[in-house]
Amino acid sequence: MLPAGAKQEERLRKGIDAWKNLATKLTTMGEISEDEWTNTQGFLRRLYSLNDDMTYLARGFRGDKKKTSDKIITTFKKQVKLADKPVKAKELDRFMVFHKEITGYLLDFTGLLSDATEDLVAEGEEGREEEREEESSRERTERQRARGCPLSDRKSTRLN
Repeated sequence: MLPAGAKQEERLRKGIDAWKNLATKLTTMGEISEDEWTNTQGFLRRLYSLNDDMTYLARGFRGDKKKTSDKIITTFKKQVKLADKPVKAKELDRFMVFHKEITGYLLDFTGLLSDATEDLVAEGEEGREEEREEESSRERTERQRARGCPLSDRKSTRLN
């Protein structure tokens, strides 16, 4: 079982794959059966639930990234609801317009997740720089000790 965060991201990625496969399936069918249209309506309901995973994943975003993710999630939910109308009317061409738009929102959101990874790498670089500075400070201390300048002999800069 995956930990929180990883579980939501996996569901999101699987949902995107299934969503893309649905488009391929519907466009390659000669005639779409009544059952297939009903299944597509059910799929839209499951797709809508991805907004919970997106919201969970977006909790870690800050600033502009948070605003962007909130906008994507809100629009995603609205468009998934609207996509039900052409499915009920069995209008594949209108549904495919929604499909393309919704796919874009999903990909934009996963792009924000990729950016989060880059942010973490950048933070890791900053952390390594701090480690280097600490190591350099320790090396200076060791050199002073080696020269016979005990640290306890240094004048204190603290005010009494």
